[in-house]
Amino acid sequence: MKKISEINYFVFGMAATADRLYCTCKDETGDSGILEMKFDTSGQKFTKLNTTYVGIDIYKNDEFILMEELNRATPETMKFITGNLNEVQNGRGTKFTVIANEADEYQKANDIHYDSNQGLFILTNHYPDDTQKIQSVQEPHPSCETGKL
Repeated sequence: MKKISEINYFVFGMAATADRLYCTCKDETGDSGILEMKFDTSGQKFTKLNTTYVGIDIYKNDEFILMEELNRATPETMKFITGNLNEVQNGRGTKFTVIANEADEYQKANDIHYDSNQGLFILTNHYPDDTQKIQSVQEPHPSCETGKL
């Protein structure tokens, strides 16, 4: 059995390219960011971000789509950004929101998946009853300003 490598980050979501793994996470000091590394966890590079993102996926080429941690006061509002790592770090990516029809303060965003043919999928958990939902956003495309679930 192959040894599993360990990293010292609290990871929320992961996305992979052909040779890299990208994780939305917090480091040991509590700073939020994206951890980039090879699959064997070597070559780690942590890019600090001003926003905590929980979901991440590859959007196109070198661009990501990221979902912000939900605000308990407005859990129905799901905020996203698309862009390359530099654009996301500097807040210059394309931002959009999705409004969930059913949400309350116990909803927690877990991760996302994006497929250019199928759209955006959002995984949420509802506490304290621990129900999970996979919500699909097919229209509007992320280039639009706001969408509704």
